Amino acid sequence: MKQLPNLYALRFILCLFVILQHIPDTSKSIGLPYFHDAAMLHKGGLAVFYFFTLSGFLIIRIIYLEIKTTQAFNFKHFYMRRIQRLYPIYYLVLFFGSAFYNFILPYFNIQYDSDYPWGTFFAGYIFLVPNVITYYYKVGGILHVLWSIGVEEQFYLFAPLLIYIGRKNILLTLFLMLISLIGLHVFFTDLYIYKNYYFYFVCGGVFAVFFEKFKGAFFYNRILHIIVYSLFIVSFLSNYFDSSFGKYIHYFNMLLSALLISLISYYPLGIVKNNSINYFGKISYGIYMYHMIALYIILYMFKKIHLDSYFNDIISIVFINTLCISASIFISHMSFKYFEKLFYKPKF
Repeated sequence: MKQLPNLYALRFILCLFVILQHIPDTSKSIGLPYFHDAAMLHKGGLAVFYFFTLSGFLIIRIIYLEIKTTQAFNFKHFYMRRIQRLYPIYYLVLFFGSAFYNFILPYFNIQYDSDYPWGTFFAGYIFLVPNVITYYYKVGGILHVLWSIGVEEQFYLFAPLLIYIGRKNILLTLFLMLISLIGLHVFFTDLYIYKNYYFYFVCGGVFAVFFEKFKGAFFYNRILHIIVYSLFIVSFLSNYFDSSFGKYIHYFNMLLSALLISLISYYPLGIVKNNSINYFGKISYGIYMYHMIALYIILYMFKKIHLDSYFNDIISIVFINTLCISASIFISHMSFKYFEKLFYKPKF
């Protein structure tokens, strides 16, 4: 299967936005200098929604191409690949986070008031509904990031079967799924209180299948690319669209993310060839999952030795951000090299 370009770079950029939101939030809670006035420092949630679209784009593309090529779909292989790729880090972070808040912090006389029943907590995380647990309980930043993995896995429990059932016209099947999910969001908003925005995944899949089936020179148009890139930049560097679209902002983000991903992968005007950026994109799942652990380690050390007393706030903030991002990448690299490959052999 042909590997699409530029998506690793996009993954890394999205991870950075998640980290840049959590650094000032966590610094504030610990009592360290922070700056969070810029709009770009509040775009972690938007980055996660782009990840949803990207995941749907890639995974549904794989499903479509397998069905198209073999007229069948190997469900066992699909789910084993998902388990091998996602579960080792997921459960490692789950058990580390549980120990961190309930044993490690108290050991250092740092109190964190967890308000969840243990049985409910572990059942929710083990059975992949962490988004429900984080809605009702205070679980801490390390565990909170797992909510999006739960949403992703929930979607892939039923999506392959529905796509396979509608395999005679997969594009129509996906379109009907998309309309149904958006309809539920419009008329039964309470169904989405757990941030289970499955329509992002389906929209990504619609675009992937569409561009696999239909090619068009129009999509190499530079003006189209400039417009899409500009909208993407404005989305992440300002709150303009949030205030303009109101409750419909999800549909704008859904369409823009799907179009952006499609253009940079199927109709790229240029290809990111920087080895470091592409590698950071390859380990982006680890960066996302481990970054809160890195933040807590760096920030508590910073607080413990009173490093902020030696610098002014600006230098402290720059230093904190640089250390946290670097530590997140380093931990992810070590995990990718020595832990994840025990379970999963990535295709490069």
